Amino acid sequence: MRAKGQIFSMDFIIAMTIVILGVGILFATAGIKNFEAKETLVQNELNEKTETALVALMGGGQYNCVMNGNVLAYSLDLSKIGASSPPNIAKLKSYTALKDYNVSLEISGSSLFGEDLSNAKNIVGIDVNVLTCNSAVTFADLNKCLTGSMACVLPKQKATLRVGR
Repeated sequence: MRAKGQIFSMDFIIAMTIVILGVGILFATAGIKNFEAKETLVQNELNEKTETALVALMGGGQYNCVMNGNVLAYSLDLSKIGASSPPNIAKLKSYTALKDYNVSLEISGSSLFGEDLSNAKNIVGIDVNVLTCNSAVTFADLNKCLTGSMACVLPKQKATLRVGR
């Protein structure tokens, strides 16, 4: 009888070990899935914030080129952003609803302003083609650019908005 009881307890110990390993694997898998879901939510929120900020920046009027009193969409007036002087990053972040985020803006690879994104866990960058100017422009200036004239004062450049958190 003793031998039978010992075999039964070894079977029980092995079975319990397998059950505990199974439950541990189940909890680990659930934890990984939960983490992935949270990361996806954070990334989606960051994408939405970046896209919204880009729409505000490209068509809101405050930083756009003005042509004969009208706002030229998908344009950036570099004098308004502060390419020649230190930009007011707080004002720009407030305008684009990115107060709690780190932001950088580049035009054709040259940084107009930028905060340190090296410590950000998540970074989203969006590239968009824009026309740039340094002051108010006229329809004649735009027409020169559309016809390919060398005297174009609205060069088409790539703007990159990066947002990190």
